[in-house]
Amino acid sequence: MFLLAGILVALMSAGLVYSAYRINQDTFYHTLEQDAEVLEKSFNSLLERSYKNMEMIATFIGSSNEVQQLFYSGKLAVEAEGGDAGGEAAQWFRQALYASVAPSWSKVQQRFDVRQLHFHLGPGSLSFLRVHSPEKYGDHMDDLRFTIVDTNKTKQPVHGFETGRVYSGLRGVVPVFAQDKNTGKDVHVGALEVGTSFHTVLDIFDRVQDVGAGVLLNRDHVDAAMWPDFIKKRFGGVIPECDCYLEAESRLGQLSSLIKMSMFDHKINEEHNHKAMIYHLDDRYYGFTLMPLIDYKGSQAGGSQLGSRVGYIAFWFDRTDAYLTYQQTKRHYLFYGVIGFVFIMLVMAVLTRLYTRHLRHQVEEKTQALLDSTEQLKTAQKVAHIGHWQWGRQSETLDCSEEVFRVFGLPIGSSMSYNAFMSQVHKDDQDEVRECFKKALMGVSCNLTHRIISHSGVVIYIRNRMQALLSETGKLDKVLGTVQDVSQQIELQLAIENKEKLYQQIFESNRAVQFLVDPDSGRIIDANSAAQNFYGYDRKSLCQMTIDQVNMLSLTELREEFAKTQAEGRDYGCYQHRLANGDIRDVEVYTGTVELGDQHYYHSIIFDVTERNQLLTQLRKAAMHDSLTGLFNRRSIDYRSEMEIGHYQRYSQKLSVIMLDIDHFKHFNDTYGHDVGDIVLKNVAQLIEAQVRSCDDVGDIVLKNVAQLIEAQVRSCDMVGRFGGEEFIVLASNTDLNSARVLAERIIESIRKHEIRLGGEDLKVTISAGVATLGESYFPEEDFFDLKDCFMQLVKHADDKLYQAKELGRDRICG
Repeated sequence: MFLLAGILVALMSAGLVYSAYRINQDTFYHTLEQDAEVLEKSFNSLLERSYKNMEMIATFIGSSNEVQQLFYSGKLAVEAEGGDAGGEAAQWFRQALYASVAPSWSKVQQRFDVRQLHFHLGPGSLSFLRVHSPEKYGDHMDDLRFTIVDTNKTKQPVHGFETGRVYSGLRGVVPVFAQDKNTGKDVHVGALEVGTSFHTVLDIFDRVQDVGAGVLLNRDHVDAAMWPDFIKKRFGGVIPECDCYLEAESRLGQLSSLIKMSMFDHKINEEHNHKAMIYHLDDRYYGFTLMPLIDYKGSQAGGSQLGSRVGYIAFWFDRTDAYLTYQQTKRHYLFYGVIGFVFIMLVMAVLTRLYTRHLRHQVEEKTQALLDSTEQLKTAQKVAHIGHWQWGRQSETLDCSEEVFRVFGLPIGSSMSYNAFMSQVHKDDQDEVRECFKKALMGVSCNLTHRIISHSGVVIYIRNRMQALLSETGKLDKVLGTVQDVSQQIELQLAIENKEKLYQQIFESNRAVQFLVDPDSGRIIDANSAAQNFYGYDRKSLCQMTIDQVNMLSLTELREEFAKTQAEGRDYGCYQHRLANGDIRDVEVYTGTVELGDQHYYHSIIFDVTERNQLLTQLRKAAMHDSLTGLFNRRSIDYRSEMEIGHYQRYSQKLSVIMLDIDHFKHFNDTYGHDVGDIVLKNVAQLIEAQVRSCDDVGDIVLKNVAQLIEAQVRSCDMVGRFGGEEFIVLASNTDLNSARVLAERIIESIRKHEIRLGGEDLKVTISAGVATLGESYFPEEDFFDLKDCFMQLVKHADDKLYQAKELGRDRICG
């Protein structure tokens, strides 16, 4: 019976040890898996923000009217010239588009670390212009670039990961629309793509989270998409353990080592059945997890992760301390299991022996039972770090359990008195402990947490509970107390408080303007220092305001605008904010929802974009106007002329061209000189008002006045431009030859009557004009194809009439 009982106890002990071992193991790996899930969510959030940034850049570039019209003109030219790369006209617009976006694109690349800017014509994905590689165009990638195909099909922005012929990358694609000058309607032109690599995202994630990260691509996926020469050049070789290529990693060399021990070892994966595992590398233990990488095509197909996966995103994070603690706990379980088994067997032996001696050993049996209970109590106190003490009025000494001595770091059984106890209490807490002990002496229970200095000099936090025991006569007999080591709980609480302080410091020290807003009332809950400096209010004033007091929109309009941005999938909006000094600034506001308990708030990050918007407006105007006269320049005229000639082709709508040239303009320069230079060109308007000296460049002043007089005579639908030197040109849309002559005569008459006051002298200016009308005085060949050549022939015809007017005595019109 004793042998059978021993076997049963052994099995029970083994079962308990194994159960504790599995619980400890499951807890460790569950925590590891939770860490992996948090990292996956954080990485997906960072990835989504990167996609949004690329879509924002693409939207910003594609919203330029000049870019839209050049892209649209290029599309029309490609269609007219047979598709694919097109011909000379398509190439002209391609170069013009490149010249328009290349300067700003280089700045965007430096600031945002993006790699590709690509214009595609729809439907499908016909490459029109690679700004990052302008020599390559005209190729179709419908079987690879599904983001482009879908954007041109649905006319909605998309983003995702794709592998191309040369690179794999993160891509944001937006549709591009342009206004058709004939119909006045917006038409879809194609798609604009901005792309970058995983390297930037991985480096940011590693820097912020202190977690290694890398990207692996399946071998069959890469081999099917990329050209073989670029595979060898890009990756070098395949990683045999996973049959995959290393696309990017934040910590050089570590990922390849971890792969050899990772979840690709199916035996380990089946044994633990965890997404996250622990591996030993460089004297550290790393948690390692793989997140399926689904490319854009797979994400749209709606298939399983296994069928849609093109690779993995790997994370590895240092968990050395937790793993060593886990291993140590396993050894403790085994040790205590053996000790417990031996202890129980000894107890059983004693009980068996007592049983054989019957009643003669009942006292010994009860004594042993009491000893067992005492030992169990000690064990329980040791596990819970709780000890008890007792103070007697008769002896005035403290009778302490073993755990009290362990907490205080004293040898077990040492003499302990009230004074000895107080000597180890931290000096800043001694008054509070004395007061608590006095309450206990008065019969009032007391509970407090205070610090002690252990025998080894370590500061320990303990929870000390005291309660008085009264005698039968109602007098104080004893004071009982418990001591529990709560240092771990206190440290955890301090860590939480420090983290809250850290978050507040991040909010306060960030140089970006930040608000915390109540979405229901619109009240500003908090504002950082940058917000105070930007708006010119102190924190108290801002926190007494609502958001519509700084925004030019009302609270209702703001809610409608925010709902609109959410419906469009944007996380930012463009507004105008009023500062304390009354200035109005253009801002971009990025808003996200944060929670504190049951309360929801809007966290807004605000960027001042006033100077950027002003610069863009100036750049658009400078690109299309003559810097001296303010009229349209030659480039604008050429662009407008092709649309007008297109109207003639489709609807037989006449187009008249008036060429004008200032008479004897060389006489003005020869008489008054050319000494003014760039300063006079930039400030000609101010020099006229100030009646500058006769040494100013009168020729430029004459040009300016003539340009203003010509522009005053034409209709809003006509176009006036400086064609070169002292020559001007008027494009009169839908105007016949007779009406064009009347317009030209009105211009000549207004200039003839005008006098330019300069330095006390009145200058008289005359001008000659030549008129030509497409479809009336000039008829192109019926099969003409080149719009630019047709316009140049029309201009030449008007120019011939101009020189005829010069020969007939000037100050007149011919045509």
